[in-house]
Amino acid sequence: MHKKLTDEGVAELRAPAGQRLEVFDKVVPALAVRVTPAGGKSWIVRGRVRGHATPIRVTVGDARAMKIEAARTAATSLLAKMREGIDPREEKKDQATIAERLQWERVAATFVEKHAKKNRTWKQTEKYLAQWVTPHWQGRPISTITRADVATVIDAVEEKTSPANANRVLAAIRKLFNWSIDRGLIDATPITKGMVRKGEVVRSRFLTLDEAAAVWRAAERLQHPFGPWFKLLMLTGQRRGECARARWSGFDLENRQAWSLTPEETKAARAHLVPLPALALEIVKAQPLISAPAAKDAKSAPPAVYVFTTTGKAPISGYDYAKRAIDAELAKAGMSLPAWRIHDLRRTVATHMQATLGIDLAIVGAVLNHAPSTITGKVYAVGDMEYDMRVALTAWARLLTLAVDGGKAWEVASEFLTQKTDAQRQQKAEFRRMIQADEETWTRYLAGLTIAEAGNLTRLRA
Repeated sequence: MHKKLTDEGVAELRAPAGQRLEVFDKVVPALAVRVTPAGGKSWIVRGRVRGHATPIRVTVGDARAMKIEAARTAATSLLAKMREGIDPREEKKDQATIAERLQWERVAATFVEKHAKKNRTWKQTEKYLAQWVTPHWQGRPISTITRADVATVIDAVEEKTSPANANRVLAAIRKLFNWSIDRGLIDATPITKGMVRKGEVVRSRFLTLDEAAAVWRAAERLQHPFGPWFKLLMLTGQRRGECARARWSGFDLENRQAWSLTPEETKAARAHLVPLPALALEIVKAQPLISAPAAKDAKSAPPAVYVFTTTGKAPISGYDYAKRAIDAELAKAGMSLPAWRIHDLRRTVATHMQATLGIDLAIVGAVLNHAPSTITGKVYAVGDMEYDMRVALTAWARLLTLAVDGGKAWEVASEFLTQKTDAQRQQKAEFRRMIQADEETWTRYLAGLTIAEAGNLTRLRA
């Protein structure tokens, strides 16, 4: 049946009992409205794809919602594709496949697997996305996510937690969208600069020398692996994870007397060299060689891999446990350090190197493996700074030695460091020069700071 279809006429169409009714349009003859006995109405197109003998039927849309003019326009477009040899049904399947591939949860899972897992913080990234983002965007194609959608998620995180957490979640989302652009999944990101939440408190806590000495003494009372691990953190200023995952293969304890980290072992993804002062060498040398158990069919156990391990199979973790153990030891000594974290030890080393000992900021940055800065107008290579880094770390170990051992030498040095008078400022400058001098010069100078037990101040107790 063919007739010139109108919106009013389509609305009045009814199918005979138990039968379907199809009425074709005279304006676009291949277009028809199909009416089911249950009252359903849909626009369909019947035609042949060029090169194919068998006619096909393609659904255009719901005739109860789509007006006749829109149906004719859509039908004309589909017929043109058929004439070009394109099967709209296959195209529809392809679009459905693309939409499925672009679903948020699928993209997020692929992002974590292909990109985030290259970084050691991938589990945190995965957690941020799973906990805060996926519940909002599950099932949606990533291409449909707008700036307003992102703002809604970040608002929720900030309201329920803090601006700092909101910014961490935003950073994870930004990385995912940038990665998606690189992969050709989308053309643009909905993230803008103004989305960063204000009010995030930049942590500036560092330990005073007396507090650092107390933590060292507490670490002395902890057995392997956490006690020595804390000491190495305090002597080198390296990140807790990098120290925890330290491998024996990275240490040259006899010749270069340094610890080398590959780009894969550092958060900064840069190779790093840590010259080791004498006390750090002693600590590393004192650690037991713990190998993973040999397999049943193996003739011998594999060599030890990790410096700080209890099983030989994996490096230590359990940082919260280690922190609680230190706090318990501090409590036994009648001390309580307010609001401190393990990462504050890294900031403590940097702060006292620069502010207390007067070490150049570029050298401090090199010790911490920060990106090279051009603020000072100097350009350094890692190899060029090895000597300066060794001097800095040795001076810091000496200063920590004084604070831990106490006594008259520490009392005198503390007075020098307060800078109350012009004379003391001169004494401070002299103290800084001597503590960065060679071992013989420092030992003679140290002997002048105290009359009794000067020899006991040249190293920390193991």
